[in-house]
Amino acid sequence: MKMYFFDKEAIVSWCGVKLTPAPSQKIGVVLESNEIIKDAIISNFCTPVLPLNTGGYRMYYSTYSPFDAKSLKIGIAHSDDGLKWKRENLGQILINGLDTPYIKIKGIPDNAGYIQPSVMILPGGKWRMYFWLHGPKIRYVAAESVDGINWRALNIDSPCLYHPCDKQIKNFPPGMGLTPDKNLPETKKSKRQREPLCLKRLLSNDATFTYFNARTNEFEMYSVWLLPNSPDSKRYIPYDNAPDILRIIHRRTSKNGLDWNDPELIIYPGENDPDDLQFYYLAISRHGEWKIGFLGRYLCKAQTIDIEISFSRDGKKWLRPLHQPWIKRGKAGEPDSKAIYPSSHLLDMGNYWLFYYTGCSHLHNASRNLSSSIMVAKFLKNRFVGLKTQGSSQGMVKTRAFIPSNAKIFVDADIKGKMRTELCDAFGETIPGYEMEKSISLKGDSTKHTLRWKNKDTAIFQYEAVSLKLAMNDGVIFSIYS
Repeated sequence: MKMYFFDKEAIVSWCGVKLTPAPSQKIGVVLESNEIIKDAIISNFCTPVLPLNTGGYRMYYSTYSPFDAKSLKIGIAHSDDGLKWKRENLGQILINGLDTPYIKIKGIPDNAGYIQPSVMILPGGKWRMYFWLHGPKIRYVAAESVDGINWRALNIDSPCLYHPCDKQIKNFPPGMGLTPDKNLPETKKSKRQREPLCLKRLLSNDATFTYFNARTNEFEMYSVWLLPNSPDSKRYIPYDNAPDILRIIHRRTSKNGLDWNDPELIIYPGENDPDDLQFYYLAISRHGEWKIGFLGRYLCKAQTIDIEISFSRDGKKWLRPLHQPWIKRGKAGEPDSKAIYPSSHLLDMGNYWLFYYTGCSHLHNASRNLSSSIMVAKFLKNRFVGLKTQGSSQGMVKTRAFIPSNAKIFVDADIKGKMRTELCDAFGETIPGYEMEKSISLKGDSTKHTLRWKNKDTAIFQYEAVSLKLAMNDGVIFSIYS
């Protein structure tokens, strides 16, 4: 049993506390962009860090110059500890002097660009990669591999998604439908793709994350859905790089990873959000019954991108408890001062997680003086969002009923003052002998504070329905578990 406080169902009432992001520690830059090419970019946006059976870790990343579409390539780096990274020499040619060798993908044109790989190892050991192909064809396609290095494209002509700038889509006025490319040959293979509704159904933007869900034995995709944005709208920002669209998040599923279900809108700004807020991406990590979502908060007026943490059990209904950045951007001049783009998931390191991301010190609509770095932060396991007291004043929290699955009940909390607890029955009535004044006070920063009372513990309540009242001074509590 684990009770997180981002879950409103876990709490009956609270006072004197408020939700706050859990603390994280920025470790810094682990891989930098190359300076040989002007405005070269390196990014691990949408890409994974995977533990290898042979030991160590592999990171996929994108590298490119915005002034040369052919330079959009995918590289690999290796690390023994997850912190010190070195680009792998794959024996491939270099691009325009860029010192990063790149992986090759059979079946795509030699002059094509390809970036933002979502890579996974499927049951049975075969590798699958999804990536954005660039060139005349701008589309989201799949590839397969036996080693994660040498790849073969699967569906260039029948892609998972189309970008609005793909050559097959002509004159796309937002909200007005699509006009197919009439110059395409009348072949059986292209007929389905030329149908306007088929193209529109698969329309998206980049910033796409794809996963394999072993529990449901299906693929999941989280990507951008493009809403029309007219110039007379209060959400219209003329200096954005795409002012005629609004970015929100949609989800799709697929049994084979090639044929995808219809899009389902899952996250979009609410009435309490700023008018210029758009959602740029959604990366997820699975943790127990929860999906932990790292949501891109794009403030269009400021042209900055932050990460907001979100939560879901089924991938469809999402909680946004904070409505604020989770990891703060850096100060002016620091490599992540203007935008943060996440890797595809958290990396489990035992007692803590590593969170990899791309930090940018340029605004979203910048076209010159671009700068990016791959960075990493860490935070203690299970600490996402906490309930924090207002300074040294006392806060009170009352939980819903739960059933302890172990003899002990633990609290994950950082308590600078002290915490006392009261054990109650399922209806919130105090159990004699477990009153607040008889509890052993808790103090300090620990993921495993143990609840005890004078001459009593919670062993006899294992698999019984109980609830808790907590009183805390100067502290923050992250979860309760047993």
